[in-house]
Amino acid sequence: MVSIPRITAHCLVSWDAMLKYTRVKFELLTDIDTIMFIKRGIHGGLSQCSSRYAQINNKYMRSYDSLKSSSYLMLTIYLWAMCQSLSYAEFRWVEDAMNFDVSVIASDSSIDYILEVDLEYPHIYTINILIYLSVRCGIAARQTRG
Repeated sequence: MVSIPRITAHCLVSWDAMLKYTRVKFELLTDIDTIMFIKRGIHGGLSQCSSRYAQINNKYMRSYDSLKSSSYLMLTIYLWAMCQSLSYAEFRWVEDAMNFDVSVIASDSSIDYILEVDLEYPHIYTINILIYLSVRCGIAARQTRG
């Protein structure tokens, strides 16, 4: 049986090893507005990998077999996000946030942005957004039965 303190200790050792290996120095955030902005964007959750391999079968696949039951992949942003770089210094507010144009940011930009947005869209577009994220961001997938 593994105890919670032991798991926490392993996580801290991994974090410390990463900091030593990368020689990253985090900037101390002193502006309360910046701190609260970032804290509002932190969400908890659960990520679970039940199997190492998933094979899908549905009418959208070239290898579709109509004799077998259909299966699909559910998308999760968590694994993709864990593979992205972490902002660690030189935090600044955008000067003119109301006229900030996200579309001009190059996909390989060395500048990171933390955005708070309100989105309104018809519920029917939810699957299209998830498909877009999976193609654009290489999001990991989880198998479900349909």
